Amino acid sequence: MALKSIGNEDLKIGDIVMLWEGSPYEDRYQNIGLVLETDIDMWGEDMIPSGVKVQWPDGEIDVLYSDEIFSVNGSQ
Repeated sequence: MALKSIGNEDLKIGDIVMLWEGSPYEDRYQNIGLVLETDIDMWGEDMIPSGVKVQWPDGEIDVLYSDEIFSVNGSQ
């Protein structure tokens, strides 16, 4: 049985993203970020949704689940 994709698996490197409302990262809620890497195995395991590495305007980099963010540049 295949796992159902529940995240935003269409994100690409270079996409501009924002966090969904209600995200646990309240300090980043209104910021945009740049996708640096996709398809990261979270916790060292193949999981769905996968991880996405995002760089924020302040230079900080976070790895988030793909279902916590959405693209705002329409490149999907």
